[in-house]
Amino acid sequence: MPPPPVVASVTPGTALWGAELTIDGTNFGAVQGESKVEFPSPVGANGFVGDTWSDTEITGRVAFPATGAVSVVTAGGDSSATFTTMQPWVPSTDLDVAALAQEIVLSTGDVVALYNEYELTNEPTLAVFTGSASGAYPLADLVDPQDPTATAVAVVVEADDHTPEVLGTKPDGTVGAFTLSGGSVTDTATGLTGNVIVAGRDATGLFAWIETETGIELGREGTPWTAGAPMATTYTPVAGTIAADGSLWIVVSEPGPDGTTSFVSVEKLASGGSAFTAPVETDTMSYPGDITQATLQVASDSMQAIVTAIASGSGPATAVAPRVRSTSGVWSAAPVLTGFVQFAFFGTTLGALINDSSSAKTTSLVPDATMPAGAQIISVWPAQSEGFALDGSGNARPIVDDGNVAYALTPAM
Repeated sequence: MPPPPVVASVTPGTALWGAELTIDGTNFGAVQGESKVEFPSPVGANGFVGDTWSDTEITGRVAFPATGAVSVVTAGGDSSATFTTMQPWVPSTDLDVAALAQEIVLSTGDVVALYNEYELTNEPTLAVFTGSASGAYPLADLVDPQDPTATAVAVVVEADDHTPEVLGTKPDGTVGAFTLSGGSVTDTATGLTGNVIVAGRDATGLFAWIETETGIELGREGTPWTAGAPMATTYTPVAGTIAADGSLWIVVSEPGPDGTTSFVSVEKLASGGSAFTAPVETDTMSYPGDITQATLQVASDSMQAIVTAIASGSGPATAVAPRVRSTSGVWSAAPVLTGFVQFAFFGTTLGALINDSSSAKTTSLVPDATMPAGAQIISVWPAQSEGFALDGSGNARPIVDDGNVAYALTPAM
């Protein structure tokens, strides 16, 4: 047997994920072979990506989410030294989910998200990253047996008891309310029929806007839910959001003059209003096919907004350049950011999440999208961010993808 390794020092002793470590000592072996550097379970050897290996020195990087003592393990035994990962962002429980659709932060501070897929079953899934109910909950009743991989028509909101609730359209067109109880999902019929556009909460309670064959109607929680009179939109709704003043904003697919292209347009309905405004094109450019996917964010002043969209025609889907609305109501091009993931408003300031593939940093949270130099580093090397949600205090809670699992990050206290 070879002599056991002896770790004399690990430099630095405290560092962020992605930092280069130097492990000095003796009896590491001239070549790595089957030897390894590992962190405590469950991360193990996945927490260290080696660069060089010699009998007296090993170098490599700390990979997210490793933390704790670092050990050198050889055929002769193992030796460890104290190392602590600085954690400005604390990772949640890891969940095996993919295809993030929507994420929110509950008033409890817990991060929840809706996913369009879950492993190989392609079932829409509610992911609860933090709290006593943490786990992944497949929503089998939303799966269309004729098209199992179809995008779920659903939104996640906060229920009266401050747990997550999913409102989703089933294959038969009815709307179900999916809640958590005792570690399982309960599906309750709402009595509504149509496609769920957006949901929210006001002084009256939980509500949802539903697209029906005769227009968009306001449904309010009850047993069963009640529905208001349908209100017609000019064009087909694609996505929607509720502004701070209670108004409903929707992205619609406005047909182009040639019938083969579409514009990304926005219609609005004032709080308590009875008719939508005329559609306003966010861009003078039309795109092939129909606008099939979109996201819409409105600032706290209920004036500024940003929209991203995807057009799908006979060929590959086309990503529409993001457009931003100013306080004057004029739409213009949004800031162009390399590695862009998601926009959001921090009050009235437009922020964005971007991924940086360089070794210096992986993910940045940009407080002001027009000033990328002010980026806040989120060191989660070599993971990548999928998106983020804002909590009640305006703090971002990113969701990162590390291989086959995802984590929600909480700012360290």
